[in-house]
Amino acid sequence: MRLGSVVKPVWNPSMSLKIALISTCADTNEAYKDFPREIEQIKTMMQTERRDWSYHFYDIFAGQFPDIDQYDGFVVSGSPSSVNDPDAWVIAMLDYIRQVFSAGKPMVGICYGHQAIAKALGGEVSWSPLGWSIGVVETAYRDHADWMEPQLPELRLFAAHNEQVLKAPEGAAILASTPECPIAAFRIGNQVFATQHHPEMGKPFVAHILKEVAPDLNEAQREKFDASMVKEDDSKVFAGWMAQFIEAGSLAKG
Repeated sequence: MRLGSVVKPVWNPSMSLKIALISTCADTNEAYKDFPREIEQIKTMMQTERRDWSYHFYDIFAGQFPDIDQYDGFVVSGSPSSVNDPDAWVIAMLDYIRQVFSAGKPMVGICYGHQAIAKALGGEVSWSPLGWSIGVVETAYRDHADWMEPQLPELRLFAAHNEQVLKAPEGAAILASTPECPIAAFRIGNQVFATQHHPEMGKPFVAHILKEVAPDLNEAQREKFDASMVKEDDSKVFAGWMAQFIEAGSLAKG
């Protein structure tokens, strides 16, 4: 059964949207200096689907808040921080998310962004009961909005997290789950599309993360995560879903 109340996009491909890519990655870790920043990875991913859109970077942890009226869509990035941290920038970010939501603009959350949107709108986030999830994860999509084309029942997506959403916000429809993460993706109408996973990451970057956190893993976890990395990922499909979601949200808003 498909979820209702979704505007199916009738989009003019010659039109360009303006997208704010919001970095929540406050920590500068030398271990990752040879890789692009997370918002650069998101831009690269989205350009494979919508090259003519314009993408603009903001470091929200440094007090950079996009003018909501100036953008057609927003993407909140992943981060090694916790949405439960008491830092002033985290509190300000949660308030800003509520402002974007109140404005009716489409907003995508990736990993930390998924958790931040959930918490800002009344959900709950905490440590995963099973600890780290890293590598390629088979994610079951039990429902699809009209803008999720092709409507595949399962996607293989990269993961790198040890916190997760334990309670979705009121009004959220849970789209996907894994055995380790019951709320792996959710949406709220045409306004929010959030995933616990990392469609923007490439395999070399995920392999590097796995190497960095290996000392914190037990042998069974290392073997499981290493074995998953031989699988192909479906990040391109998810990138298409993100683009279609933003288009549908923009049409509904307009």
